[in-house]
Amino acid sequence: MQRVAEARKRGVAPEGPEAADLLSELFGDADRAAVLRSLEAGIEARAERYRTLVARVRGQDASPDATEELEWLQRALRTATPVCCGAEDAQEVCAAIRGKIAELYSQDLADKVRI
Repeated sequence: MQRVAEARKRGVAPEGPEAADLLSELFGDADRAAVLRSLEAGIEARAERYRTLVARVRGQDASPDATEELEWLQRALRTATPVCCGAEDAQEVCAAIRGKIAELYSQDLADKVRI
């Protein structure tokens, strides 16, 4: 999420060529439609608030709010993804997303994220 946050802060449009380059760097040859489906399934309006509350109850520091980055990533993936797609390698995509979350934040958060 850090690289997405940096792109967003620089004013990179999710519909632009720089966003497409970032998607290529982040996901390589992964099925972007499957990544988009998993991301959309995991985005809920109150999910970030829920994670913050759970961290507080457990006496842990909450992870940074990534709502804006997730929404930017969703827009970029929608722009770069053809409309027709199947559910080919959903487990592989979920593992890739969790791997990026673990790399950027923590394995604990990656294990808790619902995709």
